Amino acid sequence: MALALSTGLIALSPTPIRAVSSAGAPYRVDDLLALEDIGQVEFTKNGALVLIERLRRYDSALSYAEGPWGQRSLGTILAAPADGSRPLQPLFEQESEAGYWMGGFSPSGTKLSVFRLRQHTLDLGVVDILARTVRWLPVVPDMPLLYQRPQWIDDDHLAIVTMTHQRLPAGLALGAATDDSVELWAAQATGIRPSSITVMANHPVPRHSNDREVQIVDVRDGRSRRIYQGPVVDLSVGSKRLALVSLAGASLIDPREPVTAFTNANRYALDVLSLDAGGQPKHIADDIMPGLLTWNPNGTRLLFATRDNGSSWRKPRLRFASFSTLGFAITPGPIEPQVTSGWTLADIKARWSGERLLAEGVGAGKTARWRAARVHGGGLAIEDLPSGQLVASDSRAVTLKIGSSLWRTPLNGRRPRRVARDVMAVGGLPWGGGYLGIRAIMNPPDRDIPLLMQNGETARVAVLQRNGGLSPAMPSPLGADLLAAHVDHAVLRTRDERGAATLWLLRPRHTPLKLATLNEHLAARQMPRVVQVEAVMSDGKKHRHWLLLPNRPAGTSPPPLVVTIYPGQLRDDRPSIGLMRSSFQANQNASILVGHGYAVLLPSLPFSRKQKDPFGALTVDLAHVVEAAEITGAVDANRVAIIGHSFGGDGALAIATRTSRYRAFVAENAPADMGAAYGSLAGHDRTRLESGLPLAMGIGWPEAGQGEMGVAPWQDPRGYTNASPFYALDRIRSPLLLVGGDQDFVSVESAERSFLALTRLARDVTLVRYWGEGHDLLSPANIRDYYEKLFSFLDKRLSSPPDAHDRGGSKDAYGNESPADVQ
Repeated sequence: MALALSTGLIALSPTPIRAVSSAGAPYRVDDLLALEDIGQVEFTKNGALVLIERLRRYDSALSYAEGPWGQRSLGTILAAPADGSRPLQPLFEQESEAGYWMGGFSPSGTKLSVFRLRQHTLDLGVVDILARTVRWLPVVPDMPLLYQRPQWIDDDHLAIVTMTHQRLPAGLALGAATDDSVELWAAQATGIRPSSITVMANHPVPRHSNDREVQIVDVRDGRSRRIYQGPVVDLSVGSKRLALVSLAGASLIDPREPVTAFTNANRYALDVLSLDAGGQPKHIADDIMPGLLTWNPNGTRLLFATRDNGSSWRKPRLRFASFSTLGFAITPGPIEPQVTSGWTLADIKARWSGERLLAEGVGAGKTARWRAARVHGGGLAIEDLPSGQLVASDSRAVTLKIGSSLWRTPLNGRRPRRVARDVMAVGGLPWGGGYLGIRAIMNPPDRDIPLLMQNGETARVAVLQRNGGLSPAMPSPLGADLLAAHVDHAVLRTRDERGAATLWLLRPRHTPLKLATLNEHLAARQMPRVVQVEAVMSDGKKHRHWLLLPNRPAGTSPPPLVVTIYPGQLRDDRPSIGLMRSSFQANQNASILVGHGYAVLLPSLPFSRKQKDPFGALTVDLAHVVEAAEITGAVDANRVAIIGHSFGGDGALAIATRTSRYRAFVAENAPADMGAAYGSLAGHDRTRLESGLPLAMGIGWPEAGQGEMGVAPWQDPRGYTNASPFYALDRIRSPLLLVGGDQDFVSVESAERSFLALTRLARDVTLVRYWGEGHDLLSPANIRDYYEKLFSFLDKRLSSPPDAHDRGGSKDAYGNESPADVQ
């Protein structure tokens, strides 16, 4: 029985968005694995050099065991004079079989801390920028997830979180987890020592957490002294003081409330140590928000946030500790901060602006806006700032982006002044700040900020300086990514339509200077045709969907169609094919699918658990979009496969239980059973609970994340069953490919259980598992193997002529009819 389509209003965009030449070779897996990338980009403090982390082609790494951050092993730190007089060259001598990335500059800017990853070992060094030499320090550095850079005390001393034994930090935990597993298996095999790991819910003591130390290292000779030992997860240097954040056991969790990102099962203690007097640190607070930790400019006040014992982080309280020679005092912050969240972190925006406290809170009219508070005469005065995006702040004013204009708003009550118009983009941190750690997202470091201004087909870049000044605007290529700036210089990246990238140095009164090109091999690859289709979805709105078509000789039959789905993802904006081709996406890469000869459909699929049958609505929505693609005449709608990864894989399984109109389904890393996913651990968490108990993903995802169950399984077992495709697997008749990784937080057991259940039902099912892999594939060999197996599976199911399977009516091995499709 066919799906009912009466409610889906379908419209076809009159012409393809872009017609491109069919010249060149198709995009293949090896093109993906040959991609280069850029990490951090920095100017030295005096602006004389621009420093760039260039990541070699992906398949040239010696190891892929260090997890997603392991691509840092591909990095080389390059330098070029900011006056454009010489090309990029290595900043110092670097080995070809190691990866390097930048830490941070010393106060004077003459030295730079750097990391080196080689042979499964992490080293920390200090570069003399003028001499271009490096000294490697005799420590085992940690990279705390809250802030991954070591802290400069002065030009000659670093404060570092170290480990007492040679091993990789938690940020490179995937490889560390496999090492730990081998070590534990060996312990069991010898029978000499136990292979147990014990964690107590009421007082978690993560394995290895107490082997951390805080050391002060003299970078001139490498000598160090230990000043603290314990489970340190963050540190920050103020004037003659060092703030330490440590794991402090479990917090009380209200079992009546759903677990969300606001629920942190771990407590973090805050202590401050005098760098002059030494001795024992002063205890400041028992339970602070991880990530918010910032000193005022003279290092005498420390801003942090606390919560009541047992409460979530929905209503944190700002505090600041004021230090003097007589001791310290804690003052409540006068602003109630606005709290936002992702899946695993509650986030508030607060910082110092000179001696004023800035925080995003609820002001007049109950709207979220930035508010400023200044301590004076023993009291606190609060000022509501205009509603907008905070771009920068200093002791005199803040700079806000309101609409497309930049306004400098004085903190003395004077009227705001517009300093820039037509601002299209504001330069951010590399990789969204995650490259530096969570605290860099909450408290971005002070820096000069590039601004992209565009009016029609004319683009310009100006630099918003730390003192609030704005440089003269410089001509810029259109569509540039803003990477770094200093006073009146900027570094940009542009991509052509095929994905090849160019780095540009912008200088006043000069034409843009080309610094480097990346991924030039993409210039010789074919581009797909892109067609826009529209359909009204179950939310009552008309959404855009994108059809990517391979280059085929005139007169040939339409290609089969592969639909990559993700419930809740709206793709109304036009896809950037160049970005898709030049960003590393291993699983279900649309460009690789098109290069193999398939048409690829990228649908917008609204999704809400509040619907009576959300997966039923998803199935009908998908049918509307496929019919819209069929109307173009550019695809063979009798040969359609559905692919989903993660929650998209969950959606693919759910659709497969509701219709057999599609030839094949692929579900990758999919949580098929919501109840079984409840409380699951990633591979690295099984052996290294480095950050305490990870409730936000294992519990928060089903309760208040994408799972949207609102309660635990024992509170609503029927709801969990209804939300889980696993309990309707007997309704699947279409061929199914299941993929999983043994280190994934979505347990590979989900795929294994589904495979055995469908084998029990005599269905056409294939299971592929990857050892050492997490939620996304990392090993080039595994990526090649994945596409080999994927294409083998799809080619077999999509190449045959149409039969009864195409519109329903399929039978299993025993002749049983498929279930009726959703109406």
